[in-house]
Amino acid sequence: MSVVVIGAGGHASVVLDALIALGVDVHGLLDADAARVGEQVLGHPILGGDDLLPLLPGAGVTHYVVGIGSVGNTVPREMAARAAEAAGLQPFTVVHPTAILSPFATLGPGTVVLPGAVVNPNVTTGPHTIINSNATIEHEAALGPFVHVAPGATVLGRVTIQERTHIGAGAVIRQGASIGKDVMVGAGAVVASDLPDEVRAVGVPARFTGG
Repeated sequence: MSVVVIGAGGHASVVLDALIALGVDVHGLLDADAARVGEQVLGHPILGGDDLLPLLPGAGVTHYVVGIGSVGNTVPREMAARAAEAAGLQPFTVVHPTAILSPFATLGPGTVVLPGAVVNPNVTTGPHTIINSNATIEHEAALGPFVHVAPGATVLGRVTIQERTHIGAGAVIRQGASIGKDVMVGAGAVVASDLPDEVRAVGVPARFTGG
């Protein structure tokens, strides 16, 4: 098995670091910036752009990880996943060795769980969820596809978060809350009520705009 990381920025380096810690064979990274071809990220080469994806299975690459972060825009992550799967690659799920993952949690394909994160029993995630460093996902929470829970955020029990929503660093989502799709929760916000689709929520307690 060999993995390619799509993206070569800061988030990709953290994902790559987790893959290295797991002993996974990493073929290299892809980046849209042609000027970066040949650069090294943690000792691994930037090979080129997404146009290389169809060639990778012939080079022995079997899996991919989306290493593109998201702050309010998950479209590049979704496009990368679609392109990789169209090229015949399979999503690889990453759980850093220092993360605490309940054996009763269910992670969607391509989910990334980074250092110090805690994922408790009966949590479910959709494909390509990011549970970032030191984030906590409590019992029976359900996270949709392409959700990003940023570093240090806490999602309490029985919370539901729909697709493409971003939970900012250090934010807290109260137990049982329902968070819509395409929501942006600001860093440090405390969400004490449900949030509809496509809003931005900031503050303590969080108030939302848009929708």
